[in-house]
Amino acid sequence: MLGHLFSIICPYILSNGECKVEYFTNTDTLFKIFLIGSVWGPLIETAVFQALPIVLFYKFVRKKSNSKLYILIFSASLLFGITHNYNVLTIIDSTFAGIIFCRVYVYFINRGKSGFFYTFFIHAIYNTYAFILDDVLKLA
Repeated sequence: MLGHLFSIICPYILSNGECKVEYFTNTDTLFKIFLIGSVWGPLIETAVFQALPIVLFYKFVRKKSNSKLYILIFSASLLFGITHNYNVLTIIDSTFAGIIFCRVYVYFINRGKSGFFYTFFIHAIYNTYAFILDDVLKLA
């Protein structure tokens, strides 16, 4: 996930175009894959794709219109989906997951709870499930 995000922004950071993204090899431990995919990935993605846009929205727009909130949720979710650019189906799946994550975030902050924690937790559980299927059981 983060490798894909880096590969998207790297050409803009390094103007010479020398961007090399290294993915895990078979010699990497499952623990490293788990740590990045189920902890760091959801933590960073929750901050960038849910918390940052929604907190800024509430701070500067202040619920003047729910339609603006839904546009924000859709656009943040679309960016979330695009960063998971393994294939078209994954982009679509990730976009819908992003919509759910944004809605969870808004649901909990509107109830005075930590939208960040609950969104991160659900995202981490989902990624852990995928980790078990893909990397541990080799089913996918």
